[in-house]
Amino acid sequence: MKAICRLFAFRIQTALLTAGLLTSLTLASGQVQDAGAAWNGIVNALPGKQAGKDKGASRSTDWAALAAKAAVFRKDFPGSANARSAEAIELTALIHVAKGKITSATRKRAESYIADGGNAVRDRLGLEITVVQADFGQAQHLSRSELLKAQAAHAQRLMSAYPKEPEGYGYQLSVAKAEEPGRGRELAEQLLRSGASESIKKGAQRVVDRSKLVGTKLNLRGAERLVAQSRGQVLIVYSWSATDQGFIRLVKSLARGSEVRFIGINLDPDKEKAKVLAKTLGAPGWQVYDGGGLDGLVATDLHLVLPTSLYVIDREGVIRAVDGHVGPVSRLSEVLAAKGGKS
Repeated sequence: MKAICRLFAFRIQTALLTAGLLTSLTLASGQVQDAGAAWNGIVNALPGKQAGKDKGASRSTDWAALAAKAAVFRKDFPGSANARSAEAIELTALIHVAKGKITSATRKRAESYIADGGNAVRDRLGLEITVVQADFGQAQHLSRSELLKAQAAHAQRLMSAYPKEPEGYGYQLSVAKAEEPGRGRELAEQLLRSGASESIKKGAQRVVDRSKLVGTKLNLRGAERLVAQSRGQVLIVYSWSATDQGFIRLVKSLARGSEVRFIGINLDPDKEKAKVLAKTLGAPGWQVYDGGGLDGLVATDLHLVLPTSLYVIDREGVIRAVDGHVGPVSRLSEVLAAKGGKS
């Protein structure tokens, strides 16, 4: 479930980015000083904004206070060029205050704001993302596959409604990375045919290439000897880094005595620190210190799309699962139970 948790984290970051993007709005010429001061107070209260001696320090956002400031600004300066943006900030803040449980009144206002083409594209897009992600956060009844399907539909809606904005394309790429190989490849191929940026298309191509590994012989440049020594046993190849140490616990839970071997691929740039951490965490199996992140030699061979990934290889050295981080026990059990390691 690590991938889906990572996807939830992406949703939260996207919602916060919504407010951050609003900071680019500037005060129009001709505004009175009071309006300027009031607007600056709102901007400085947004997530990620720090001023003076506190710059660089972390702080939580007082969403209730932010909503109140934005509401007062709209009331006091209805003719301001920033009045409409203030409403988007107010609605975003109200959704956070309600912890994602959007009231009917707030939802009605938000839907009206999003539908109004007179509002700035970035404001409408940001608010729409916030609303939908809040709804996803409340959708506890959905299965993992149902949630990913809904998220993909949302991404495609964003790409259609805001074709010149990057968020929809980036969101679909995140869903493609978390999906099972077949569906992930389908979503990635859609991105390759779209108006996405070259960086997004590069990520999409890697998702496609990863799916093509299933059914092929494992090839890890620089670790050929380790792979050869694992023939006749089921092999788990996993990637990890210091940023997600909990993934090691999941990998360790898959130990099955002599039936399963492990090769860990550490992606951290500082190899010496990584070696110490591997020993401290008890990272199972042989360790390969790639050092190049997702663009390292071994990471490239595996077409890694997530920092923490898990591949299952059968007894004949054939890759059987490239999404083993999702339901790892069942993925491993299928390969272990297969005659000759095939599945």
